[in-house]
Amino acid sequence: MKLISNFKDYYDYLIAKYGVNNKCVYERVCSTEQNDKSWMKSGIFNPEFELENYRSFSIHFCGLQYFGHYYNGKFYYGESAKDFIPSKIRIDKTRYKWGIQNIVNSGRFSEPIISKENEKQNCPVIYSGSIDSIKNPKLSDFQFSKCVPPEDAFLKITNFILREPVILNHQTDKEKVVSHGFDLRTSFRH
Repeated sequence: MKLISNFKDYYDYLIAKYGVNNKCVYERVCSTEQNDKSWMKSGIFNPEFELENYRSFSIHFCGLQYFGHYYNGKFYYGESAKDFIPSKIRIDKTRYKWGIQNIVNSGRFSEPIISKENEKQNCPVIYSGSIDSIKNPKLSDFQFSKCVPPEDAFLKITNFILREPVILNHQTDKEKVVSHGFDLRTSFRH
């Protein structure tokens, strides 16, 4: 894989192991979604989770959606978050935000699920949160290596970029026969 990027991520060092492939180019430009659903290049996105005590988010990565949680300065993914996030989280002196009780029922503590978001955005990595949607974030800022090791991330992105597009054939049977060089009258028995 050949990376074009203005930042380093946790799996970049594997280019030295696997080499540069000019047929597999990943232009990793961070973009944020605007109100009109268009994308604007934003340089490097720095998550501002430190301002809050708790936040849940999801990362769509190479066809899978991973659920993550930020609580007290640490990131948790999947089932491991249940043990560390309390059921009620204080926002200020009078208000509470429900942690586990609201999101266990929605499946946000589950293992990764299949997602079509990457193919829709034509981007191997996309982050969707309650604040912004970001294409190509710096995954090390989200401690994403806790759920996808560096070598797996590198290989998944490479395979995602090199995947064959699905092309549907809408020809009728007669059109298929002619397109393969056969004649409808003399090439087949009746």
